[in-house]
Amino acid sequence: MADHAELAKRVLVDGVVVAGLLALLRQFKRTRHVHVPVPHKSVPEELPPSKRYVVIPDPGRTFKAANPPWLVEAVRAAEEGPSGQVEGLPECPALANFVDKVQRIGFSMEPGRQARKVLFALDPGVRYLNHGSYGATFKLASLVQAWYLEVLEQQSVRFMETRALAALRAAREDLAEFVGAEACDVVTMPNATQAVNTVVGSLELQPRDLILTTSLTYPAVKNICARVCGRTGAGMVEVQLPLAVVQSEAAILAAFTATIAAAGSRIRLAIIDHVASFPPVLCPVQQICALCRQYGIKVLVDGAHAVGAMPLDLPSLGAHYYTSNLHKWFCTPKGTAFLWVHRKEQAGLRPVVTSHGYGLGFQAEFAYNGTSDPTAWLAVPAALAVFKAVRPATIRQHNHELLQQAVALLQRAWRTDTVIGAAAPFACMAAIELPDLPSHHPSSESAWQIHMLLRDVHNIEVPCTFWEGRLWVRISAQLFNVVEEYEALAQAITGLVADVGES
Repeated sequence: MADHAELAKRVLVDGVVVAGLLALLRQFKRTRHVHVPVPHKSVPEELPPSKRYVVIPDPGRTFKAANPPWLVEAVRAAEEGPSGQVEGLPECPALANFVDKVQRIGFSMEPGRQARKVLFALDPGVRYLNHGSYGATFKLASLVQAWYLEVLEQQSVRFMETRALAALRAAREDLAEFVGAEACDVVTMPNATQAVNTVVGSLELQPRDLILTTSLTYPAVKNICARVCGRTGAGMVEVQLPLAVVQSEAAILAAFTATIAAAGSRIRLAIIDHVASFPPVLCPVQQICALCRQYGIKVLVDGAHAVGAMPLDLPSLGAHYYTSNLHKWFCTPKGTAFLWVHRKEQAGLRPVVTSHGYGLGFQAEFAYNGTSDPTAWLAVPAALAVFKAVRPATIRQHNHELLQQAVALLQRAWRTDTVIGAAAPFACMAAIELPDLPSHHPSSESAWQIHMLLRDVHNIEVPCTFWEGRLWVRISAQLFNVVEEYEALAQAITGLVADVGES
């Protein structure tokens, strides 16, 4: 009898164990991932001496990078002064011929169709009213980039380790002069997004710290801030800039003032658009920077739409960091941007990619970030040559005046008074509210449908956006645009209203 009782007890216990295992299995299927701790031996604080390894106890202070001699030499040369002619690198014939021709006989170019044909490679069948998104590269810059790529492939080791760095330095010096900065404060970037990643990723944030953005901040920039804050426990505070506020510089400044006064010294970094992507609002950058200085807040200005569109003197803005794309309004090849850093902030900045320049200082850390194609940046001097030939003031005046004509034309056609951005100095983009479209009720889906309809049916490239409960288009004006293109846009949208009325 005792044997039977013991057997019954064991069956009961084993049944509980089996039931428990089945429950764990079901939980595993639900979660798909179960962390099982793996026993391991404790590691002593100090490893015993051995010939099989070397311990580097404090790498941040004691590690010595094996910097390649060619990069060390490039850093030394940069410290000696301006680059001048790049030794051993012949000048691109296309660029040399263009500069020589301009010097001998000058340069005359009619904006509109002639500029489109001579300076750009745009599809003649497309009405391109969206220069603000990806720009359009000058033909000369494309030719120079292609030439550099061919030279690179002739002897890639020599090019990458000697000529590329010297040519990049010369291009950086040209760009720095154009934006009123010193070359030692400017580093090359592939795009403004990476520049923002660099600055935000270098912050030593604490859980109570804040990063300030606005409701108009570019979505990719908000994503960067969210990721870094999520990792560090810091937070974000967003200045609200609705339609009623963006129409007035004073109202914009008041919104920043109220937010900064409330958050105060908890804000470690304020990210300000020079010109917002949508709506294309010109922010009072100097006043906001002055306000931030009162609270000890560092400022990063996102000037993605600034270089080429307006004259710049970066140090005078009062920011700690400034970034801009060049492929938009400066008409360089894609993959060209820069980051300007105030001298006092350079030591604390870390590149997104650490490579051979580690430990050699600010410029060297950013000069070489692993093998990549530098030829887009090497074409920057070509874009600058075209700008100087046409004259920056002439380009800006043409773009601004054409924008005013286009806005007035669309306002008359659509009977709308709601326009954002057109009145700003040097404005070359504007947001215009669309008329009521019964077949397209205001929504993000309707905005995308209209965008694709304009592209696929009418050969008009222009962004359509849903914002503040309304539908808008953002138009751009560049050297290659003509009034007839905006007339076509007006008729296409008016046609949508007419189609509904006739049906």
